[in-house]
Amino acid sequence: MARNYINSFAQINDGIVNYIVPEGGILDKSNRILTANNLRGQLGFDKKYGRHDISAMAGTEIRATKDNGYQERYYGYNSNNLSIGRVDYTHQYPSFIGGGGTFIQNNDRLSETATRFVSQFANAAYTYDDRYVVSASARRDANNLFGLKTNDQWNPFWSAGIAWKLSNERFFDVGFIPYLNLRATYGFSGNIDPSMVAVNTVIYQSNVSTFTGLPTAQFNNYFNPNLKWETSKMLNLALDFRIKDNRLSGSIEYYHKKGENLFGVASLDYTTGIPPSTLRNVASMQGNGLDIELKSLNIDKAFKWSTTLNFSLYQDKTTDYLLSRTLARDYISTSTVPISGIEGHPVYAIYAYKWAGLDPNTGEAQGYLDGEVSKAYSSITGTGTAVEDLEYFGSAIPTKFGSLINTMSYKNFSLQIGLTFKFGYWLRRSSINYTNLFNSWRGHSDYEQRWQ
Repeated sequence: MARNYINSFAQINDGIVNYIVPEGGILDKSNRILTANNLRGQLGFDKKYGRHDISAMAGTEIRATKDNGYQERYYGYNSNNLSIGRVDYTHQYPSFIGGGGTFIQNNDRLSETATRFVSQFANAAYTYDDRYVVSASARRDANNLFGLKTNDQWNPFWSAGIAWKLSNERFFDVGFIPYLNLRATYGFSGNIDPSMVAVNTVIYQSNVSTFTGLPTAQFNNYFNPNLKWETSKMLNLALDFRIKDNRLSGSIEYYHKKGENLFGVASLDYTTGIPPSTLRNVASMQGNGLDIELKSLNIDKAFKWSTTLNFSLYQDKTTDYLLSRTLARDYISTSTVPISGIEGHPVYAIYAYKWAGLDPNTGEAQGYLDGEVSKAYSSITGTGTAVEDLEYFGSAIPTKFGSLINTMSYKNFSLQIGLTFKFGYWLRRSSINYTNLFNSWRGHSDYEQRWQ
C-alpha cells in the first residue's frame, strides 16, 4: 500500500524521480481515552409496626463520561531512527497514472464527546399482616442529549404494583398448597440513543476544498428539536404457587407491552439540506406474552433430581410506522430479516413473491406481474411488484419457545441435561443460486429438484 501510494504521486522530470510523498513507511496512529465518573447517594428505611411493614429507599445518581480520541498519519516514517517526512496537504498533484489532480490524504483527526446523565429515584412498599402488599417506584432521568431546555431533558418514569398472599388468609385451608400469591404491576420506562445530540455538532475534515483551497468542515450530527424519549408501558399479571415440601412450584405470568416513539432512521424534508437519513421517532408497537415456569423436585435424598420447565407464548405487531416503503424488494432479504413496518403485522415478518410454479416447457420459475403469470424477473423483483402483491407468511421470530432442564446431583457431583425448543415462526432457507453455480460452481442439493 505504501509503495503504491508513494509512486502514485511521483513525478519524473528529465529522468529524475521527484517523490512528492517522501519515501519510507506510512504510519497511522490512533488513541482513545474514555473517562467515566459516577456518584450515587442512597437512603433506606425498613421498619415493622405490629401488622404494618414499611420498606422504602430514595437516592440520586450522577454519571458523566468523556470520550477523547485522536488519529494521525506520518509519511516517510523510518522505524530505525523514528524520523518522518513532510508533505503539503494544500495543493493538488497530478496522478502518475491518470494525470488527474489529487490531494495527499490527511488522516489527522480529533474527537471529543461528553455525555451527562442524572437520575433521581425512590421505591416504597407497604405490607399489612403479611397478606396485602402495595408497592410503588419512581425515577426522574435527565440527559444532556435532549434539547437545550432543562424541562426537555428530564423525563419521569414510574411503576406500581399490588400483591395478595392468598395462602395467608384465614379462609384459605388447602393443606397441600402452603403458598399462593397473586400480583399485578404496571410500569412506564424510557430509553435514549447515545448518538443523539442537543445541538448541531461539527467534525472538521482535513481535506481542502478544490474551489477555495481551504480546509472544509461538515455537520456530523443534527439536532432534532422534536425528538422524544423512546417509551415503554408494561402490564404484568402473575400467579405464584408452591406445593407441600416444594415438590412442585412455579409461576404463571401474563404481560402486555406497548412501545411508543421508537427510534429509527428516517428521511427529513430535503429542503432542510440535511442528509436523507437521520434518527427520529418513527414507530409504535405492542406485544402480548405468557410465561410459565414449573419446578419439580423429583427425588430428594442422597441422590437428587429436579426438573425445570420454561414455556413462553409471544406475539407482537406494529401499530404505527412513519417510514413509507412501497417496493416489495424492501421486505425481502436473503440474509437478515428487515423490520416489516406494516401495521397489524409482526415487527419481524416473512414475506415472499407469489409463486406460479415452473414453466412446463422450459422448467423456468414463474411469478406474477400485474396479476398475470410472468417470467420478467427484473420487473417482478424490481419496481413491478408492490408490497401488497407479496404473500405474507407470519412472524420471523418464535412465538412459542422454552426449555426443559433436568439436574441430577450426588454429593459433590452434578449433571445437568437441557433441551431448548422454539416453534411457531417462519424462516427463509437458502436454495440453488444459478449465478453462483455458473460463475464459481457453488451448488446446492436443491439442484436435484430443479424440475419440480
